Amino acid sequence: MKYSGLSRFGISAGSRILFPVKGDGEKISMSLGAKYTHRKDDLTNKHGYWSIESGVYFIFSFIGFQFSYNFDERSRYNLGMYIKYF
Repeated sequence: MKYSGLSRFGISAGSRILFPVKGDGEKISMSLGAKYTHRKDDLTNKHGYWSIESGVYFIFSFIGFQFSYNFDERSRYNLGMYIKYF
């Protein structure tokens, strides 16, 4: 992060729709969504970017994988594994 010009802090807000796939969504569910990420970029002088994302979740949505396509040339794709606790 030191030489990328990107701020270490970023925050995202958006909306996501969950679809049940197996077991009324308790075993497997999928999601589609969109978000805006606010993250300062000193090299291009931008302050954020839009993204669309999709995900698949298992075991009451406790474990999941999400893929994001960012409309930003410096950070085009994100892939993440999520462990959630409600």
